[in-house]
Amino acid sequence: MFVDSDDFLPIHNKELNFLLGNINFLSGDFSAAKSLYRNTLKLSPQPKLEAMILNNLAFTQWMSVMELPKLKEQEGMTEEEFEKQAKLILNEEKYTMSYLMQSIEISEKA
Repeated sequence: MFVDSDDFLPIHNKELNFLLGNINFLSGDFSAAKSLYRNTLKLSPQPKLEAMILNNLAFTQWMSVMELPKLKEQEGMTEEEFEKQAKLILNEEKYTMSYLMQSIEISEKA
């Protein structure tokens, strides 16, 4: 019989997603890290974990912007592909401050 692991290990599942996001961040895969952080937020984590996730998500978005010059230098990337990627990254960047503010507010309440 198969059972949804969220019924038995919801906290561990959330922490695992958060840690996987951290691993992707540290390996430089900011897109995967952001995706994992966002998915973890959808799991309704505990306030302390949510504050850490929002903080890391904001920092990851900021790092994505900092990596734009390297992205442009990637082999095989056309100018059109770069412009599309840059636009996506810059559109996400506008949420960075709100994630940081939410992280601070949650931390102060916890």
